[in-house]
This record gives sequence, structure tokens and C-alpha cells, in this order.
Amino acid sequence: MIAFGKLLTELRRQRGLGLHQLSERSGLSIRAISYLEGGLREPLMLTVVDLAHGLDVEPGELLNPLMELPRE
Repeated sequence: MIAFGKLLTELRRQRGLGLHQLSERSGLSIRAISYLEGGLREPLMLTVVDLAHGLDVEPGELLNPLMELPRE
């Protein structure tokens, strides 16, 4: 799910957060966030909620743009 990873990276950078900061704020490991950003892993719903909390956004902000993408 590369599109999710790109969106996650973009939101993190817009907020001026490094991987370490997002890790602390979300409770996820740096490795997990890195895998998600690189498209190596797909997030579970709970992970999306944790990331949204860490980014100070609603979970839908991480998911809604993905709903508009064409299905592969």
C-alpha cells in the first residue's frame, strides 16, 4: 500500500515530525513507521488510529484520500 506510505510521509513532514517524534507520539516503533512509509507493510485499523493520534488528525484523514484511488 504505497499510497498510504506516501500520504503518511507527507503528513508527518507537514507537521515537522521526524520518525522518532512520530514514534513517541503514536506508540509505534520507528521500524514499523518506516515499513509503512516505504509501502512494505499495510496498516491495521488500530495502527491507523495510533498514527492519526500521533499526527493530531482524524483517522479518516489518513484513509479518505486512499478511497479515491483507482483499484489495482
